[in-house]
Amino acid sequence: MDQNNAVLDTTIETTTQGPQSGFSESLPTNLGLIRQRYPSTTLTVESMTIGTTSQTKVMILHDTQYVDPVVLKE
Repeated sequence: MDQNNAVLDTTIETTTQGPQSGFSESLPTNLGLIRQRYPSTTLTVESMTIGTTSQTKVMILHDTQYVDPVVLKE
């Protein structure tokens, strides 16, 4: 499977303010981008695999300082 691991430039919309890079197909690369923009020690990452056929790897990110535990559990 071909996978794009590089940080991509945002070319869909021209922006004058905000990030100039976008997500790739690599979870670790995307997590690095998020941690760079949100450098809080309370940011928590939960990794899991979903789907019986696709076995898709996903990550749930939340800030433990602000998350509603009831909503997170759902």
